[in-house]
Amino acid sequence: MILRNQLAVLLKAGAWGPAEGALAKLSYDDFATSLSSKDVSIDLDTEVPESVMHEEVDLRPIMNPVPISVQLQCPLSRVFVLFRSLGIRHLCVVDSRNEVQGIITRKEIMSSFDQDLF
Repeated sequence: MILRNQLAVLLKAGAWGPAEGALAKLSYDDFATSLSSKDVSIDLDTEVPESVMHEEVDLRPIMNPVPISVQLQCPLSRVFVLFRSLGIRHLCVVDSRNEVQGIITRKEIMSSFDQDLF
């Protein structure tokens, strides 16, 4: 899993090509967030140079390879408890073969309930 803000940082920095060269332009602080920070915006009109259109961005060094996930059959009450107790923002929903079937966000889960589940 990789967050939208992390992708925005990579695109703004022009981190194209192999990870060792592309990520050398960035530091840990570029990806750090604070409680008061807002989403990193991406200017959709920004032109990508023609010379890098064939380049790839290696996401492996910054992605979370084992995000918290639940099975499709997981009760909604347990999903709610995970969000409340762990403070997570995203929860992957996987099937019996561990393939991602969807993602539940904190915003979706918190806005769906007018009362507590317990």
